[in-house]
Parts: sequence; structure tokens; C-alpha cells
Amino acid sequence: MKTTVDWLKFRTTANPFKPLAAIAPAFGTVAELLTLGDPAKGKDGWEHRRSVILAGDQVIAQMDYGGDSQRGWLRFDMSGSGCEWVADWGVMASSLESIEAQLRRVDLALTLHDGSVTHERVVQAHQDGLFSSGGRTPKRRDITGSDPRDGRTVYVGSRDGAKYVRCYEKGFELLAKVKMPENIKATAHTIEYRGVGMVKIEDLYRVEVEFKDVD
Repeated sequence: MKTTVDWLKFRTTANPFKPLAAIAPAFGTVAELLTLGDPAKGKDGWEHRRSVILAGDQVIAQMDYGGDSQRGWLRFDMSGSGCEWVADWGVMASSLESIEAQLRRVDLALTLHDGSVTHERVVQAHQDGLFSSGGRTPKRRDITGSDPRDGRTVYVGSRDGAKYVRCYEKGFELLAKVKMPENIKATAHTIEYRGVGMVKIEDLYRVEVEFKDVD
């Protein structure tokens, strides 16, 4: 069990080819399979967009650049599915320093499968003020359904703030995606989790923290 990077967003004034060349070594054996897609229309006020593509067809990140209001910045945005391909985050950190990148968002995630963290424990921790970091306790929002096997989610903090926490019952989320008859799903007690094997559904829990450069 270890923390992993689940989102990476940064900005730099380098052209699109330089960031790709800089971060490629962090992808280890698949580095040579990274390419840039064709230029496309940008979004969110950017003039251009180019995808970072792995092995010719899998989009793992986006680069947006150009536009009078962007003052020469390029935005690199990679979600969790792209972060999974990074082989060495130490190399990634050094690469970002080499192009004078500024971090804009980094998500860290921890998935536990031993039952040590549960929905009830997270709620109690919030009630005990353990999510406070020097100020008042941030707001908590709970998402629950009428069926306990739908899984429960806890959000702490503001999505627009510097830190935003998501805690949820990962086992039930994965169960919902498994293709099997609903009557079998309703009685399943274990599920296969990558690198671990079969684990109890209720013991598989995920904690994510979203850090943003807003203050």
C-alpha cells in the first residue's frame, strides 16, 4: 500500500515539443512510444491543443497553448489514467524543474484493502476536527444511496480551494463496473484488485487529496 499520483497539471513557457521531450524519460520503457497528436482547436481560452499519445492511439494527456490572454503559457494536463504510465516520479520532478514548470494541480491517492480505513472512520475523523489545518474545520459532504452496495463517498473542503479530499468505498465502485448478472453481484463478498488478488469488497477503500495552486 502506497500513495500514488492521480493527476498532474502544470504550466510552462516552453513549446509543446520541449515538455514532451523533458518528461518522456519518466515513462521508462514506454518513453519511445510517446508522440504528439495533430494540432486541434484549444479550449478554455487557449488557441491550440495537442494530445500526448501513447502507442499511437491512447491519449494520456493534453497540452493547450496559444492565445493572447495566456501570456505565452502552455498548460499540460494529465489525469489518473495517464499518471499510471509514469515509471519514476523522481525523474518526473527533475524534468519539470528543467523546463521551469509551475505545478497547478497534483492529486495524491491511497487505496487500502485491509479494512483499516472505512466510511465511518472518515466521518468520525471529520467530527473530531482532524481535517482542520490551523483554521476551522472544512465542510463535509456525504453521498449515500438507498442501497448500501452502491458505496458511500465523503467530500471534505471546497473544490475551488487549495485542498479538496475525496474518500469513497472503492470496492463497491469496482463491483458496479464488473460485468456479471445482477443477482450474483448482489451476493458477492470479494473482488479482484490489481496487484493484490481477491479482497473483501467492504475493505477496499480509497482516499484522494487534490492540491491546487490557488493561494
